Amino acid sequence: MTKSGNRLRAFEDPYNATAQPFQWKSTTSDLDDLLARLDRHVADPPEESLPRLAA
Repeated sequence: MTKSGNRLRAFEDPYNATAQPFQWKSTTSDLDDLLARLDRHVADPPEESLPRLAA
């Protein structure tokens, strides 16, 4: 096992012994909206974020 794998295993058991469920603050609709905004940003980035080409 790799060094990172050992570190993950050392974390896993103690974490699982004390882990508790949590209440999500976002809904699936919130996530859908975020993903749609990200898709629009990737498909059509704002002009100011585009690199300038040398003339």
